[in-house]
Amino acid sequence: KVEGDDLESAEDRIQWLRERGVQIELPEERKKTAIEKKVPLKKRAVKIVKIPSDLRLNCEEISIDLPDDDANAGDQLLSVLRIYFKGSKRDFDMKLLQETASKQFASNSTTIVSEETVQKLGEMGSVEAFTLSQFHSDSSVKDWNKKVSFYLDEAGQLKNLSPNSRAVAFATLCGYDNVPLVGDMFVGRLLRMGSGVNERIVNVDFLLSEMESSAEWLKDLKARNYQLGIATNKVAMDSGDASEVVEGESVDKAYQWSEGGEYVEVVVNVPGTTSSKKLSSKDVKVDIRSKTLKVMAKDDSGQFSSLVDIKLAGSVSVDDSTWNLGFAKGMVTVEVTLAKQNNSKKWGKVEE
Repeated sequence: KVEGDDLESAEDRIQWLRERGVQIELPEERKKTAIEKKVPLKKRAVKIVKIPSDLRLNCEEISIDLPDDDANAGDQLLSVLRIYFKGSKRDFDMKLLQETASKQFASNSTTIVSEETVQKLGEMGSVEAFTLSQFHSDSSVKDWNKKVSFYLDEAGQLKNLSPNSRAVAFATLCGYDNVPLVGDMFVGRLLRMGSGVNERIVNVDFLLSEMESSAEWLKDLKARNYQLGIATNKVAMDSGDASEVVEGESVDKAYQWSEGGEYVEVVVNVPGTTSSKKLSSKDVKVDIRSKTLKVMAKDDSGQFSSLVDIKLAGSVSVDDSTWNLGFAKGMVTVEVTLAKQNNSKKWGKVEE
């Protein structure tokens, strides 16, 4: 008979072995140790500007803490600012929401979106970015590697939020006329660093003083936006060239695209992602070549699956093209900006 064989329970056997110097670590103990030893994420502060819709309140410069982690490279304000736009189903105009859903899904149903779904949407909060100053492929252009955007409540229209007249005026200053902006607004800046596989996009400071019309970054911005023909968030500048902006959606609804000036923007949806189930840049692969575009993302099994694999309608400058992660309509998106090789050539479509 072997010593210790008379012990009946697993706990007794483990204790018996430990008393004799055997090192044993159970899964639950390992998990507890990992939690106790967990090092808090490093954070860094970034300054942004808040523009309240209530004219009785002043615009203010606020500091936002962002995770200082390479895995979270990209526009982190799209997720961090969600807390400012949280609410409940009471905040939504249910009649307007159902009418909008009916048009979008071409359904005759009188109840398309359940109250439970609306409650979850309100609790989650969602952020939309409206670009004011875009990245530029030409490094001789002022602020070519910087991007300034409004950050607003994506469901603002469905909540019947009050118009933000100061934000509308500021958008006009940047070259976008008569944009129906509602609710509180934030202004933030992105910086593009490196190139190719080493490229990173990070949030950097945007100061209250930069809201002044005399601010350096605003000089010639309206003219530059006019020349680029930028269409942001399906809103074109109110000018004679607005008809030059082309946009559409793939047949399988895997991506949306818009074309304006030197760029073609492709926004790829990542199915199965939500506000609580997001991806980092390490979970996405984007292969941009002169005539092709491939986008892949990790699925539930941890394997990369293809989201988009297309032959492009025109040639692109690979070094001047870029991508980053976004969040829209309740899911993660991969936003790819393709820089045309021939700026004057109009594609009119994305796929050849």
